[in-house]
Amino acid sequence: MTFFSEKAQIYVGILLVSSFDHYLTIPGALASLFTGIWLALRTHWGGLTKYYWVLVKWIGNMCAILFGSSITGNVIYNLFPKILPSDLQPLQNPLYFQSRQMLFIGIGISFILLGSLVIISYIKPWGKRKGAG
Repeated sequence: MTFFSEKAQIYVGILLVSSFDHYLTIPGALASLFTGIWLALRTHWGGLTKYYWVLVKWIGNMCAILFGSSITGNVIYNLFPKILPSDLQPLQNPLYFQSRQMLFIGIGISFILLGSLVIISYIKPWGKRKGAG
């Protein structure tokens, strides 16, 4: 949507982001959460709270899901429908630029958070909790 200038093109871009959110992001995040819980309970890691790094990953995953869905949901489903019916062209509407910037910042923060979780999975920086079997 960065390079679109016509309302119809921007509307199609919003529909694409909305479809991506509904059919890929939300199911992917939930599948990641459930498979992470299943793997933590069914493997030698011994549960969600036995190792600090598993607990941090679980909390980080929940934060990424909530943060990503709240930013994307707010921009796509609340702000963009108010922008498109207006008489101003989207590229002349300051609310459109603010919404788009908020979406990019939210995506950037989500990528940083998810990248950190991948690094935590790889290096496993914290050991076993004291008294956790």
